[in-house]
Amino acid sequence: MKICPAYLHRSNKPCYFNNKREITMSKFLHRLWEGIMPIVGMIVFVILFIVGIFIFSYLLIIAAVIGLILFIIAFIRIKLAQRKRPKEPPSGRIIEHDNDRENKS
Repeated sequence: MKICPAYLHRSNKPCYFNNKREITMSKFLHRLWEGIMPIVGMIVFVILFIVGIFIFSYLLIIAAVIGLILFIIAFIRIKLAQRKRPKEPPSGRIIEHDNDRENKS
């Protein structure tokens, strides 16, 4: 009976690592792992993609709410600024060119 190194098993238990049955089981698990791993990888990718879409949608909703709040603040500022300024008619001389042509002919 062989004693395993400390990194494989506890040193007081016998080591069955070099047993042929263990090696064939290891090959079986290796083949099974090679067959299952692509499926597990795709499932993890799909789950992460769906979670990412949920997070992105929440970020879009938050950005839309912040944009709406900023729009309302800017709209109120514009309306208050228009009320404070009195509307004055434009001062200055207006020359209408069409009337001048009619008077000369």
